[in-house]
Parts: sequence; structure tokens; C-alpha cells
Amino acid sequence: MSPLDVSQVRSLLEQAQQGVKGQATPSPAREFSDLLAETSAQQKGAEKAFEDYALSGKGELHDVMTQMAKADVTFKFLLEVRNKLTDAWTELSRLQV
Repeated sequence: MSPLDVSQVRSLLEQAQQGVKGQATPSPAREFSDLLAETSAQQKGAEKAFEDYALSGKGELHDVMTQMAKADVTFKFLLEVRNKLTDAWTELSRLQV
């Protein structure tokens, strides 16, 4: 399992971070930024657990598999959120003002 490549969405993350500076209330940009960070952390944690188990035998196989499954579900959720945001943007861009 490879870690999440955040370079593809770096500009979106930077825009989200700039948009939420100084805001006390949660915003969609902040929520997406948090989801992206959580997904990346889960991917890295699952990869580390796998490497520890494979290389040094540390941990239990079912714990490693559980972490990998959680990372996979989180990544799929992130993709669905991205798809919904893209669809919403496309729909909004079609509206005539």
C-alpha cells in the first residue's frame, strides 16, 4: 500500500488553508483539509504497521490488516467527497446568473 500522494491536491489544500485562516467556525474547506490530513496520516500509519510486521515481526497480523482496511475506507471516502465536490462545482458552473 503506497502513501497518499498529496502533491496532486496540494494547490487545493493550500487554497483551503488560506481560506480558513482567521475563521473561528468550521467551513467546508477546513473540513476537507482535515479529511485530507487524516487520510494521509491513516495511510502512513498503515504503511508503517505493515513494514514493522513484515520486516521485524512486530505487532499482530489482524491489527495490521485492520489498519490497512481503515486506511482504505478513509481513502475511498475522501475520493467520494472529492467527486461530490467536483460534481457540485460542475453543476454550479452551468448555472446562468
